[in-house]
Amino acid sequence: MSERMEPRSTKLRNGISPPVSILIAGTAIIGIRALGFLLLLHELGIEGIWLFVLESIRGWDATLLCLGSMIVLLVELGCGFAVMRGRDAGRWWYLWCQVVVFLVCLAAALADWHPEFFGVEGETAVEIIRAVILQKLPEMIILALLFLPHSSRNYLR
Repeated sequence: MSERMEPRSTKLRNGISPPVSILIAGTAIIGIRALGFLLLLHELGIEGIWLFVLESIRGWDATLLCLGSMIVLLVELGCGFAVMRGRDAGRWWYLWCQVVVFLVCLAAALADWHPEFFGVEGETAVEIIRAVILQKLPEMIILALLFLPHSSRNYLR
C-alpha cells in the first residue's frame, strides 16, 4: 500500500511518457480540426451548413467531395488520438491524409473545380501552388513534429 500510483495520463504507452513533440502534434491535429469546424459553424450557422450540405448533394461529384472531406476529417481526428496514445499508424495515416488533401486542393485550384470548396487566390499556376503550400504549412509543421525528432520516432515504434 505504500506504493504510489501515478495517473494513467502521465504514462500512456508501455509505461513511457509521450515526448512533448508528440503531445503538441496530437493536440494540434485535434485542435485545428475542431477549431476549423467551430469557425465554420460560427461563420455559416446551422442553417448555412445545412444549405451547404443540401447544395453539395445535388451533383454526384460534389457529393463525393463532401463525403470524402467528412471522412478525412474523422480520420484526421482519429490520427490525433492515435498519435497521443503512441500508435505509429496514426502518423502514417495522417501523412497519407495530408498528401491526398494537398493533391486534391492543388488539382481543384489549378483546374478551377468546385471553387466553393477551394478558395485559393492566384492567377498563375505558381501563385496557386504557393498559396496551397502556405495553407498546408501548419500540417507540414505537425508532420515534422511526428517524423523528425528522434524521441517521436522512438515513442511511436
